[in-house]
Amino acid sequence: MRFMAWDALFKGPPFFARLITAWGAFPVDPEGTDPGGFRTCLKLLKAGERVLIFPEGGRSYDGRLQPMREGVARLAMRAEVPIAPVRLTGGQMAWPRGDFAPRPFFPIHVRFCPAIHPRPARAPDERHAESARLMQALTAALRSRDAVSFYD
Repeated sequence: MRFMAWDALFKGPPFFARLITAWGAFPVDPEGTDPGGFRTCLKLLKAGERVLIFPEGGRSYDGRLQPMREGVARLAMRAEVPIAPVRLTGGQMAWPRGDFAPRPFFPIHVRFCPAIHPRPARAPDERHAESARLMQALTAALRSRDAVSFYD
């Protein structure tokens, strides 16, 4: 599986950039000013690869779901692939924002939600409506208590 990572992580110590690249990361500009990450992700998805995207764009301070960025919906629509929502809880304790490294002994729970399939949308107004529907469905899935967990 490949995953998007903050582009600043690739500008730090060279060993770290090589490490996360070996783990499958590729850089993305969180502000969206450089479309390179979007293009890389679209290419990977169209080639049949799985890509992990954090639609909130960063870790939560308190564990609550943050506003999500619409890029995940646009990618799913353009690549014609489903979104497989995965909810992570406990990350704010295991690796708080601002800490250099994760803390040991704090569990992170992983819950898998049903896939969300994009519908065909050709006209600009249809694409906008479909993107909004996907984001609403993604938000609802991540807030749902019906997700499957391998820890419960």
